[in-house]
Amino acid sequence: MSFGKKTGRAAFFADLGREVVRLDQAPTTFINPILIGKAVPICPEGGLTCLADIYVTPGGAVAFSFPALDEGDLNALQCCSGALRTWSHEQLDDIATDFFFEAEGQGSLVIDVMARLGFMGYSDKDALYASIDRTLAGGDFLLVVGEFPFQPVRYSRRQFIDGFCTIRGIGPDEMTGFLCELEALDGVAAVVIGTDLVVSYSPVGDKLPIPLFYFKLSPNRSDLCVSPRTLRYALDQNGLPLSAADDLFDFFAHFADMDRVKPSPEDGSVGLLYLKPDAVFSEASGLAERIKAFSQAIS
Repeated sequence: MSFGKKTGRAAFFADLGREVVRLDQAPTTFINPILIGKAVPICPEGGLTCLADIYVTPGGAVAFSFPALDEGDLNALQCCSGALRTWSHEQLDDIATDFFFEAEGQGSLVIDVMARLGFMGYSDKDALYASIDRTLAGGDFLLVVGEFPFQPVRYSRRQFIDGFCTIRGIGPDEMTGFLCELEALDGVAAVVIGTDLVVSYSPVGDKLPIPLFYFKLSPNRSDLCVSPRTLRYALDQNGLPLSAADDLFDFFAHFADMDRVKPSPEDGSVGLLYLKPDAVFSEASGLAERIKAFSQAIS
């Protein structure tokens, strides 16, 4: 059950028969929502302009979240709902293009985002847009009062690899083989956590895993990164010598994307080291040897 701002939860509404009605809970079919626009003005004729965050699912469901409204603003919701019935996927594409250009530096259509996240291919474009148009015209979209309560997108390992490699122009098998070669080492694991795929080493005994490097995925970018501070912090928490990671850092430095390295103006340290994925993948065996040496140094 959802009872609005008084309980700190979202309140769900839907347009049924051109009348906005309250729902006890969100539709169970509303799965994997993707944010495509923030604070988008909804301007009903003769009504107040409301700002909405907009979400679309791979199934063509659409939700409009109104953080500034409360559950008593039914007139405002009714006006917005009438205006939204006149929209189509074209408006959502325009909104998504502006949103992702500002957030990621490159505009993306709704289908671009879905394809990069691995939810569908471009051959599904017509079906997706037809579903969105039916949702909008029929008033079958979800109206959310308050903060949007749904969980963010969760990638499977396969979805993550496909999405990462599509953006980079790398064959997914190359990244899969790279990860498998490293995971053949005792203590090494590659795990998807949200929008990151973290490669870590778990020392023998009752010690915390040590993150070695990680892949990061967003709709328009994919990056391979090393965080020296995070790695050294993990060593320190485990009571292990910080110098044990020096050989690994030397290895990673050979594959650094120097155009993106930003040393601290105070001490010249690097908080985040971006690597060139295809170059690192080609040296999987060399990296495996360095990780073996690392494990011996902390054993």
